[in-house]
Amino acid sequence: MAFTFKNAKLVLNTTPTDVYTVPASTKAIIISAQVVNVYSSSVTVDALWTDSSDGSAPTRLVYALPVAKNGTESILTGKSWYWKPETN
Repeated sequence: MAFTFKNAKLVLNTTPTDVYTVPASTKAIIISAQVVNVYSSSVTVDALWTDSSDGSAPTRLVYALPVAKNGTESILTGKSWYWKPETN
């Protein structure tokens, strides 16, 4: 079986945005996900994915992950990921 690698990128803001949607009859493996802050002050990032085979219930990858001014953070790399439970 041949593998096809895809790159996806976009400029994020405060509105939730889909970065990549897996086409029908296709499986996808996410190897890495990173965020870069190009703004002049620190920001926080929330990231999640949904799986339609699991009822589209969102799975949070990071919650309020701080990204320093001009900084870069890995949301997930290989098997490692940062997770902070949501607090009310």
